Amino acid sequence: MRDGRVSHVPQRTCVACGRKRSKRELLRLFMDGEGKVEVDSDHRGLGRGVYLCPDGDCLARVKQDRLQKAFRCPLPSSAWKPHALATEVLTGRDCLPGRKAGVHRQE
Repeated sequence: MRDGRVSHVPQRTCVACGRKRSKRELLRLFMDGEGKVEVDSDHRGLGRGVYLCPDGDCLARVKQDRLQKAFRCPLPSSAWKPHALATEVLTGRDCLPGRKAGVHRQE
């Protein structure tokens, strides 16, 4: 907060449930160079991002056709592995918002 003003908090929409939340409360997914859907925990990955609530319900509900629409391109069936992603997120393995994940933009 500067000079009595409230800072802007970016809002994003979960592609599974449609709920609007703060950008930092959601998981950001992006497509890597090989066409695989990956978690972008630091929210700085290149390209179009798709946001999901970080809970099991939304991870289980999101369908490949919704991701294709959000990414605005066809998604190969091998690119979306919801069970692997859900396991990674629910076990807290390096992908919750605010943590570093295995895939980062080089600085």
